[in-house]
Amino acid sequence: MTTRKKHTKEFKEDAVSLVIEQGYSRKEAAGSLSCSSGNAGMGQIHHS
Repeated sequence: MTTRKKHTKEFKEDAVSLVIEQGYSRKEAAGSLSCSSGNAGMGQIHHS
């Protein structure tokens, strides 16, 4: 069984900022933040 990595609130805010404000894809944001996951704590983000 694998455990999920818990990200800090600051990390999540940075990831969301990259996607919403700077136009990064979720995968690009994860790579930029050195995260192996494509969602980088952004599971609830929906583009409108």
